Amino acid sequence: MAAIDRSLQAREATLKLLKFHLTRAQQRMKTQRNEG
Repeated sequence: MAAIDRSLQAREATLKLLKFHLTRAQQRMKTQRNEG
Protein backbone atom coordinates (compact mmCIF):
# COMPACT_ATOMS: atom_id res chain seq x y z
CA MET A 1 0.00 0.00 0.00
CA ALA A 2 2.86 2.38 0.80
CA ALA A 3 4.36 1.94 -2.67
CA ILE A 4 1.05 2.84 -4.32
CA ASP A 5 0.73 5.90 -2.09
CA ARG A 6 4.23 7.04 -3.01
CA SER A 7 3.64 6.68 -6.75
CA LEU A 8 0.38 8.60 -6.36
CA GLN A 9 2.19 11.43 -4.60
CA ALA A 10 4.82 11.46 -7.34
CA ARG A 11 2.12 11.69 -9.99
CA GLU A 12 0.44 14.57 -8.18
CA ALA A 13 3.76 16.40 -7.93
CA THR A 14 4.37 15.89 -11.64
CA LEU A 15 0.90 17.17 -12.50
CA LYS A 16 1.41 20.23 -10.29
CA LEU A 17 4.70 20.93 -12.05
CA LEU A 18 3.10 20.55 -15.49
CA LYS A 19 0.25 22.86 -14.52
CA PHE A 20 2.74 25.40 -13.17
CA HIS A 21 4.76 25.44 -16.39
CA LEU A 22 1.60 25.56 -18.51
CA THR A 23 0.32 28.58 -16.58
CA ARG A 24 3.67 30.34 -16.90
CA ALA A 25 3.79 29.66 -20.64
CA GLN A 26 0.28 31.06 -21.07
CA GLN A 27 1.16 34.17 -19.06
CA ARG A 28 4.29 34.68 -21.16
CA MET A 29 2.27 34.44 -24.37
CA LYS A 30 -0.23 36.96 -23.02
CA THR A 31 2.57 39.35 -22.12
CA GLN A 32 4.17 39.05 -25.56
CA ARG A 33 0.82 39.66 -27.26
CA ASN A 34 0.20 42.76 -25.16
CA GLU A 35 3.67 44.16 -25.86
CA GLY A 36 3.37 43.43 -29.57
